[in-house]
Amino acid sequence: DDAEILGNLGNALARQHRLTDAETVLRDSLSATPGNPVLLTNLGGVLLEAGDPTSALEYFAWALDGDPDQADAYWNRGLARLVTGDLSGGFEDYEHRWRLPESVLRHTSIPLWDGSRLEGKSILLHSEQGYGDTLQFIRFADRLADEGDGVYLETHGPLVRLLEGMDCLAGVFGRGAPLPDVDVQLPVLSLPHRCRVSLETLPVDIPYIPLFPGSALDLGPEKDL
Repeated sequence: DDAEILGNLGNALARQHRLTDAETVLRDSLSATPGNPVLLTNLGGVLLEAGDPTSALEYFAWALDGDPDQADAYWNRGLARLVTGDLSGGFEDYEHRWRLPESVLRHTSIPLWDGSRLEGKSILLHSEQGYGDTLQFIRFADRLADEGDGVYLETHGPLVRLLEGMDCLAGVFGRGAPLPDVDVQLPVLSLPHRCRVSLETLPVDIPYIPLFPGSALDLGPEKDL
């Protein structure tokens, strides 16, 4: 009947993707300690993983009612909001990832861009997670190029050759390479929040990463995929 032990068991079951068992155990744990923000957040995470973001959002809201500083609840609510199409709210909540121990913000000596007009300032975008995240989110760099004085990207070494073909980027650098002096910086996954993106304003110009002429991917107009 120990709520803490039941909560840990529920988390362990969830990590094994035994979601039905995890939900049962976490509900039992909540019966012992109603309103526990951590347990509410964990149960919401299980419901989200099980494909029920609407119910998950209710549990995250209850968790935040009990503890407005619950970073995990904000982060998980962000994921649930994104799944339901609320990009604006989802990316706003996703900014709370920096309060989680596994997230470390880099380039802290450079001011963080707050989303205001760059008005001639230069900006360094930098990859923070995997290759796929960078490839997805770099589409927003084009918006900054029109108002800034140079958009630079620091990214994973294997992506440099691919992304340096983007006209909106003034320079692309592998991690560890010397970087230019810039006015502000931003992790690439924060771009949609700073750019106030919604489903209606999501950039859909394809391709936004050009193919290199003569490469194996350049099929030419006469060829068909």
